[in-house]
Amino acid sequence: MTADDLDGFLTYVRRLAAALSPLRYRPLTRASQPERRRPMTGTARAAGRAEAGAARLPAVDRVLVACFAVFAFTSICMEPYITFGVDLARATDPLGRAWYFYARNWDPLFLDQPAYMRVMTGIDEWVYGPMYLVLIYAFVRRRDWIRLPGLLYCGAIIYSTLVYFLTEFLTEGHRANLTMVTLVNVPYTIVPCLLVWRLWRPSPFAARDRRAYGAAEMDRSLVERGEHR
Repeated sequence: MTADDLDGFLTYVRRLAAALSPLRYRPLTRASQPERRRPMTGTARAAGRAEAGAARLPAVDRVLVACFAVFAFTSICMEPYITFGVDLARATDPLGRAWYFYARNWDPLFLDQPAYMRVMTGIDEWVYGPMYLVLIYAFVRRRDWIRLPGLLYCGAIIYSTLVYFLTEFLTEGHRANLTMVTLVNVPYTIVPCLLVWRLWRPSPFAARDRRAYGAAEMDRSLVERGEHR
């Protein structure tokens, strides 16, 4: 490095320091000082809780999400035993033994495992199972795009359960416990019907969430009026 280069570098450093010095030593004005947050009063905290409550899932949505979680478990974890033709009588794991208990005591059709039943359980496993997870995500995150896929799912599974019930009542009545078969499987018809009702409006989540947000804003305004009196 030559002497000229060194002088040029020192000159650049001095100019940079001169440019930064006002920023470094400039006192804070009132406008630039950070705003101190006032402590929340009890009524303000109540308003915040009311607004947070408005963002929670409605009761019917919580019920649907819980049902979707149970259905996803049965579709993804239970149906493969029938889809892949597992011998339930020889199963030793808890899920296999649960299947064997159900089939031996109430629904012997699953001991026979005919080809059409394995196709139905395969569709349940590979189509309905992932769909339940998508439904859970859409309901928790309030996504209106789930309406059309959800309605298509409802039509498909209601058709599947009707075929299953007709098969049981017309061909398995002599050996199946139809009461228990109905009690165990009827939720797969009732819940989709409830889902059809829930998704019937064009924007199933937006309208409900706007009403909830409006109620929360009304509560907040009432609280603020009470503070200023």
